[in-house]
Amino acid sequence: MNRGQYLIALVIAAIFSACGVKNNTQEHQENLDGKWEVKLSESEDNASAEDLKMTLEFNLSEKRFGGKGICNMYGGDIEALNSAEGKIRLSDVTSTLAACDNMAYERALFDRLPEVRRFQMKDGKCYLYGEEGEIPLLILIRR
Repeated sequence: MNRGQYLIALVIAAIFSACGVKNNTQEHQENLDGKWEVKLSESEDNASAEDLKMTLEFNLSEKRFGGKGICNMYGGDIEALNSAEGKIRLSDVTSTLAACDNMAYERALFDRLPEVRRFQMKDGKCYLYGEEGEIPLLILIRR
């Protein structure tokens, strides 16, 4: 192999190896972005109550979030996000106003969203916490 071919092969190898590299912030954002199923606590069994399923979807590129509660659609803004430090702040939560059974369950979700200040990815789940709390406000499971 002559020197020119060697250099071309080296450049191609460097390009292909760089394609798979992600920085930590990008990886956190990709993990957070997308659609999740919401649980209010670790002990809650959403699988047994299909009518209690709620979703939360993050759109980090548009700095928005939204989803479906028990019977209402909701959404808001991602006011602040620092993925490297696991910090997030959700604001301007709005929802439709339909009435249905289990409104307390849905109301708990809507009340907790503005309290979220940080997140942690662990065991395929995303845990959303308040400012100082050690117990998660919400637990998200990838859909």
